[in-house]
Amino acid sequence: MTARLDPRVADLVRDAGQRVREHEGGFTISTSDVRKVVTDVEGTLSVEAIERGVSNGFDLLTQSDDVLQRYVVTWVLNGWRSEQGLGFLPTAGTRQAPGYVVVDDGDAVTPDNQIRRLSDGVIVARRMADVDAEALVVALPHSLDDVLAAARDRDGAPVWAKARRWLRR
Repeated sequence: MTARLDPRVADLVRDAGQRVREHEGGFTISTSDVRKVVTDVEGTLSVEAIERGVSNGFDLLTQSDDVLQRYVVTWVLNGWRSEQGLGFLPTAGTRQAPGYVVVDDGDAVTPDNQIRRLSDGVIVARRMADVDAEALVVALPHSLDDVLAAARDRDGAPVWAKARRWLRR
């Protein structure tokens, strides 16, 4: 599997004022301070954060292109919304969505939040910070089309508007 960026997601990234560059085995998304380098290493898609030339380690490891595309949308979401004058959309705060749950490996020194698919127990994403895992878990039950539509919707519907209702339970 080669790390690739869906053209619709690439459009969102560019419209957020960020740069996309394809390279052998993957792609890089850049802001003025941070680069996310996405590569495929033996079937595992990795997202490495590089800030001011220094690696901050991995932000995501997954074997699913669907998970990767949704992660990229959640990462650029509020930058895109700011560019469009829509304002900040809170995406974190829940650790469970229909069919998925965020679990912590228990290591306080190097937090490794993982997202488990409830139907079969498979870990679909790992090596994530709390806020990133919470944003992604809410997007996973939805199609990429719905996630992209929600990014552009004033209230984040249908993805993040529903998540706010789950928080009230």
